[in-house]
Amino acid sequence: MSCIVYSAVCLGLQIVPVTIEAALGSGFSGVQLIGLPQDYAREARERIRAALENLGLTLPARRLVVSVRPVETLKQFKVGLEHLDLPCAIAIIAALAEQRNGNPKETEKLISVSRAVRTGKNIFAGQLTLSGHLLPPEQALPFELLVIQQHSEPPTIYSPISSNKITLAPPTNFIYVESLQDCLQKITSTSKSNPPQEYKETRINDLHQSAQTNHRHHEDRSKRIESTFKLFLHTPVFALALALAAAGRHHILLAGSPGCGKTFALKKLRELLPPMNNTEALEAALIHQRGPTELTFRPFRNPHHSASAAALLGGSLLLPGEVTLAHHGLLFLDELAEFPRPALEALREPLDEKKITLSRSRGRVELPANFMLASATNPCPCGFFFSRHQSCRCLGTAPIKYQQKLSGPLLERFSILLLADEQANFTGDSTEEKSTLFELAMHWKKHFEQDPSDWVKHFVEVQNMLWNPKSGSRFSAPETEFAKALESHSSSLMLSQRTKRRLQELLASMTALFPDAAENWPKEKFLSAAQQLRGLEGALRKGVSFLTPTASHSALKDLTKQNDIL
Repeated sequence: MSCIVYSAVCLGLQIVPVTIEAALGSGFSGVQLIGLPQDYAREARERIRAALENLGLTLPARRLVVSVRPVETLKQFKVGLEHLDLPCAIAIIAALAEQRNGNPKETEKLISVSRAVRTGKNIFAGQLTLSGHLLPPEQALPFELLVIQQHSEPPTIYSPISSNKITLAPPTNFIYVESLQDCLQKITSTSKSNPPQEYKETRINDLHQSAQTNHRHHEDRSKRIESTFKLFLHTPVFALALALAAAGRHHILLAGSPGCGKTFALKKLRELLPPMNNTEALEAALIHQRGPTELTFRPFRNPHHSASAAALLGGSLLLPGEVTLAHHGLLFLDELAEFPRPALEALREPLDEKKITLSRSRGRVELPANFMLASATNPCPCGFFFSRHQSCRCLGTAPIKYQQKLSGPLLERFSILLLADEQANFTGDSTEEKSTLFELAMHWKKHFEQDPSDWVKHFVEVQNMLWNPKSGSRFSAPETEFAKALESHSSSLMLSQRTKRRLQELLASMTALFPDAAENWPKEKFLSAAQQLRGLEGALRKGVSFLTPTASHSALKDLTKQNDIL
């Protein structure tokens, strides 16, 4: 007769129930763990054997088989399974109750353990040491969610999880065990004491303190946003692009000469993002294997440009890559054109689908990838292809080959593609003063300088509305006059449906963030500012700058001279 014990593992955002079944049989003596990766099964068998011997239990000279299910799911992963040591040991001890020829006291103890395991709705989790002591699982959140999901008949969790790690589920469903012997004693004990009254009152007080902390965080958020925008008063176009990207959750790409501030600006974008709601915090905590209260900011990932496609998406072990680790956060790719071409092209599907499906020889797993992409790049190897003050030093067609690393389909997935020239966007020269984008940026600067706190309050309100998935404001159709102007623009420039949709989303964010300009400006003028926010796409495709035609002409002239010399 076999004995069944239950546990659970967390695979991505999915909590998978695990069933452990142990049985004594005839054949060669020994313990055999099946259903687990071979390396882990071999190590776990030795840990369990040593722990049982330290407990005073000797394994019989019979065949002992421990089966772990689901087999296909568990064999795909090589990490995060160590906490299955305790349920496997409990299943073995319960199965040993069938052997009645040992010490009567020992047999009676085994029978009581077997009876308690079979009748109770229990879940076990903990890694065994050779001495029989227990180490806690990597995170307590999956087991808390199991208790919450089965609230009508919640299970009892036997695990070395300390009470300060339990933040969501009732602590009465968790029984702390520090060793295998302690676990056996508490399983057979009929009295399960509730937490003391002082502990419950402490949790209630913590809720009041949490409400006060949230109010304080809201004030800190407003101050942080205000101080961040003040850094870009001398670069209003940068501030405008960052405000639109953060308010509407738009993917943004900045290109320009070295040292013009692209990386500094995009790293500050993290300071403008809103805090995570409860659902987002739970998902991020499951991915990062941390408690939800430990994540005070949205995830920020900044991989080096030598990262491969496997590092960005996930490798052969089916572990989360950078796109999953940046879920509900910001993925910053500096020096975008220096990334391997396969790695960049692999980002196209996650940017659209908000998820990534990894299919490897080990199996197949679907992971979330709802992230915001911010990127910076140089327009050529030397970086001065679009510069107004320094000639490009690249030879031949090197700038064109460099720019071709960024494919058209990848560029279409960015909502904001801006040329970050070191002077054009900052000082407002004769060319820029004619630009509607620069005029809109000066419009922002004027309102911000008049009353920074009032504008920050308006920014936070618009951001909360646009980031709310229920509002649908990001994807709402533009007004009739906007729609006509956009349709005419799309027909004349033969824009793809994806680019048209990005422009619609950008227009919706601009209208919400600058309602006075959207109402008072001519529709074509307001649409022109949105088009110039995507001007880099045309500049990279044609080799001509959307904002700086003089610089592009001189750069192309230099290229012609270099070709004549060669």
